[in-house]
Amino acid sequence: MNNSTYLPINKDKLIKLREVENEPRVRDVDLAEKLGFVRTRDVRKLITRNMQEIERFGRCATVAHVIKGNNVTEYWLNEEQALLIATLSNTEKSSQVRYMLIKLFVAWRRGEIKQSYVQSIDYSSPAVMLGVLTHLKDENERKDNIIAKLEPKAKALDGLKRSDGLFGLIEAAKMLEVRPKELTDYLRKHDWVYRRAPGAPLLPYQDKIKKGFMDCPAITIQRPDGTEKILPSTKITSRGLACLREQIYGGVQ
Repeated sequence: MNNSTYLPINKDKLIKLREVENEPRVRDVDLAEKLGFVRTRDVRKLITRNMQEIERFGRCATVAHVIKGNNVTEYWLNEEQALLIATLSNTEKSSQVRYMLIKLFVAWRRGEIKQSYVQSIDYSSPAVMLGVLTHLKDENERKDNIIAKLEPKAKALDGLKRSDGLFGLIEAAKMLEVRPKELTDYLRKHDWVYRRAPGAPLLPYQDKIKKGFMDCPAITIQRPDGTEKILPSTKITSRGLACLREQIYGGVQ
């Protein structure tokens, strides 16, 4: 498509910029309107789904409000973040909006946009501050919930710090938060262990030992008659546990 299709830009129809955290930003719903979203607030779902990628370009600024008794969080996007959302939206207008954003931010840096387009958010407003405090409270509660969910896994991983770094299958199943039978079935299905004969003990494949995922030290047991018997003892290493956790919970075959 020829770039002349997008010229000239009518400044009256530009997305308004506001200076938030010392840099110009666009409001999420204003961007959504230009992109052609039927429900402009749906852009927030797109933003939250891609927050990790968005924050590669800096912190995503938020402003909280109370509207009709409901807590509302607005996202204010810098230039790179706004361009990313315009691209991810994949709407018919996304190309034109990206062009407009580039021209808009360049004009702002050159001082070509009137000051009325750059407005600072008034944090002295009681309504704004109430919204900010409510948002911070909600964020703290969300983080507490995440920590509560991660704490059991953190304790399990902490258990990997053993002197020998070797775990029996039952102990490994506990660390991986699965039943022992589920773990042994998984290990057999994915060629980690095998039996030489029905009823024989599980033994690790050599390639898993070479990779440092498993080991098979010999243990000595004493028979009732006082004689000793040496048996293989299949173990999973800390490295093997980390690999299994990634496979089981990451969906890797």
